[in-house]
Amino acid sequence: MLTFYPVVIDLLDHDSAEVRIQAVQTLLSLEDPSTINTLMKVYYDQPLEVQFEILRVMKISKDPCCTTLLKKELSDNTVSGIKVNAAEALFALGYQEYLTQQTQDEESSEEFIQIIKYALREKIC
Repeated sequence: MLTFYPVVIDLLDHDSAEVRIQAVQTLLSLEDPSTINTLMKVYYDQPLEVQFEILRVMKISKDPCCTTLLKKELSDNTVSGIKVNAAEALFALGYQEYLTQQTQDEESSEEFIQIIKYALREKIC
């Protein structure tokens, strides 16, 4: 199966976003240890819908190497959906305390706090 790995990586440059999304999903199922690092390298060059899928894969993988990228996306990205996915992935990685601290920071906007609460809505119960 891993003989297909380079071919699947090349599909992350395909013109079609749907093909790229399928490539991201395939990489997860191939379970190569370098998958998350590879996805982190191409993340910022991907269309928004592919970035959503990469964040979903990071959440599923629970690989701590993506923590810095997730925190950056949560704090810096302007797209609410990206922030929600980043928060959900951070929660899956065990960063509930970090997320809770972000909601208690006086400098956090109400929108930011609501995004984190939305991402954690069913997980804290």
